[in-house]
Amino acid sequence: MDDFYKKSSVITLIKTDFDNKKVVNKDFKNKNGLIVFYAPWCSHCQAMIDMWKNIATTFKYRFIIGAVNVEDVDHDNGKLLKTFNIGKYPTIKYVTKTGNVVKYTGVRTEDDLLFFIWNKM
Repeated sequence: MDDFYKKSSVITLIKTDFDNKKVVNKDFKNKNGLIVFYAPWCSHCQAMIDMWKNIATTFKYRFIIGAVNVEDVDHDNGKLLKTFNIGKYPTIKYVTKTGNVVKYTGVRTEDDLLFFIWNKM
């Protein structure tokens, strides 16, 4: 399994961190966040690794950044593709303070993501 975000402030999520369409991971409790659903072979996902690590470090404990390797078969993460209607990589989802997962419709550049985060804090 390729974990792009090992030893970083990005929280690695697996299928058991979700209950239906809600995030139940303790790190997200009462906090907004973003989750990137990625495939290890995806060049777009690979190109965004440093950006996600930087954002996660910048907002550590205030706005959570999570990542799901959808090809992690050991944790059955592939089932999350249907749950969250994921058809391309990377897919970014916004998590509300109540754990609801909502489609992120913004641009996927670092500046736009930072602007989005600041407006949700």
